[in-house]
Amino acid sequence: MDWILFWTAFGAIGTTLGSLITAIAVAIAVRQYKQPLVKRLKIEFSSAIPVGLGIDNELFCIGVSNTGVRAINVSNIYLNVGKKNLVLNSAQFFLPGMLEPLSFPVEVLPEQKVQMYLDRTNIAEFFAENIANGHFSKSTPVKVAVTDQTGGWHFHRTGCTVHTLASL
Repeated sequence: MDWILFWTAFGAIGTTLGSLITAIAVAIAVRQYKQPLVKRLKIEFSSAIPVGLGIDNELFCIGVSNTGVRAINVSNIYLNVGKKNLVLNSAQFFLPGMLEPLSFPVEVLPEQKVQMYLDRTNIAEFFAENIANGHFSKSTPVKVAVTDQTGGWHFHRTGCTVHTLASL
């Protein structure tokens, strides 16, 4: 048996494995370096019914969660209809002492969530009126748009059309 050939092959295999492991470690280090630079928001659109407050309003709830590792400053939340963004600040449901409206900008820390509540009846009336006036098409999808202080836009499809929200 040729021992020189054996040890040369053994050394080549060890060098190849060492190089491969080093390349994997570099790829992981680059990914971890870039991770804090990425903003991650989870946006939800759902309905809510306040219980025990003595009110009968059905509400829409828009929730924005920070699932990243750095704080994000949310500058505003909109309903996006086609190419139009509907500002919701003054449409927020307000119950003194209970549900405080969001004031923007709002800082959302990692693993935190902020919520905006909208009166379902007011939203339905708004969309019905704008359909009647020809401002919106019935089949236009409605999305939730969230902007951050750096000018980034984050969207979430609600699964509703203008007609769906108008007929609630």
